[in-house]
Amino acid sequence: MAATRLMECADCSVLVHAPARGAAGCPECSGRLSPGLRDVGFADAARVYGEPGAPFVPPPEEAPTEPARKPAKLRCADGHRVRSKPERAVDDWLHANGILHELEPRLKGMRPDWRIGNVYVEYWGLSGQQGYEARREEKLALYRKRRLRLVELFPDDVADLEPKLGFLRRAQPARLF
Repeated sequence: MAATRLMECADCSVLVHAPARGAAGCPECSGRLSPGLRDVGFADAARVYGEPGAPFVPPPEEAPTEPARKPAKLRCADGHRVRSKPERAVDDWLHANGILHELEPRLKGMRPDWRIGNVYVEYWGLSGQQGYEARREEKLALYRKRRLRLVELFPDDVADLEPKLGFLRRAQPARLF
């Protein structure tokens, strides 16, 4: 068995059982490792990579995962499936007004509720909840960074969608997608 020694990342203070000979980088930030500089206790176990005396194996690359989503159960007039009655009302309004739309298109780092041409529509049905608000702020930052056109809908808007979405009816169909 290859000998290991306890090393510490100079940048993020992660502890690693690294090979006694040869170089290894930090599994979290790829920073430089130096001999462990602090005592290790049971509380540190979650931040220590590898086992004493075992060959060093870098952790596998983890693919980013999307948060678990509630299954879409409600069927809309155009056949789409959505997760809530207000979302169904919005989708049915778009269909009734002849507005071509795509439900939950994939964008890097997020999934908008609808895409209509170059306009994205988000329904913020759980606004006010702490975790939901944090995710909302992340998505809004991505919209700003990418300079995407966004229409935000809230529960109060669902009763009358004309003021927020009426302009989409006047868009030319050739420009929608």
